[in-house]
Amino acid sequence: DEDESEDEDAVASEEVEEGVLPTMLVGEADKDIPITDATRRLAIVNCEWQHIRACDLYAVLRSFVPKGGSLERITVYPSDFGLERMAVENKFGPLGAFKRDDNPRKVAITKKSAENGNESDEGEEVDNEQMRQYERDRLRYYYAVAEFDSVKTAMGVYHECDGIEYERSSFKLDLRYVDDETSFENREVRDVATDIPPDYEAPDFQ
Repeated sequence: DEDESEDEDAVASEEVEEGVLPTMLVGEADKDIPITDATRRLAIVNCEWQHIRACDLYAVLRSFVPKGGSLERITVYPSDFGLERMAVENKFGPLGAFKRDDNPRKVAITKKSAENGNESDEGEEVDNEQMRQYERDRLRYYYAVAEFDSVKTAMGVYHECDGIEYERSSFKLDLRYVDDETSFENREVRDVATDIPPDYEAPDFQ
């Protein structure tokens, strides 16, 4: 029975690697994500949104569109998680969400550090850990939705682009199908691209 359970878990893990809809609207990490069939819309998640614009994603994905297909538009939306965090940052600064002493791990480390007389070293370690977590969290502040002319076109782009490194950056494109029932009609929009600007320049990650 235990072997069968492990096999089922492995199958479930493999399935999640295919096109799925993450909990984009709230910006949650990818756990227990429902699987959806291929559709004509793809979500792009976990990007370095401080550098990436809708037109950047448009330029990359359009170059992989199969012959006869078309990429209609790409829209970038802030997630609920991103909206909440950015509101905190506007009030308390970039690391405002981590500067509260109600963090059990931070309180425990700080207390232990003071007792051992090495508060400065431990404090620096906590700060570095918080910074790394902050950078990871920023990947979930936004998500983009690419709309294609057909399911076939979206499938072609998905299979060519999912997992490839974006330009000379440190992240890989993370694509997911968006089911047809999901509506973004009332969502706040950050930016939209329906073509590549004439004076377009790719982002510099140097």
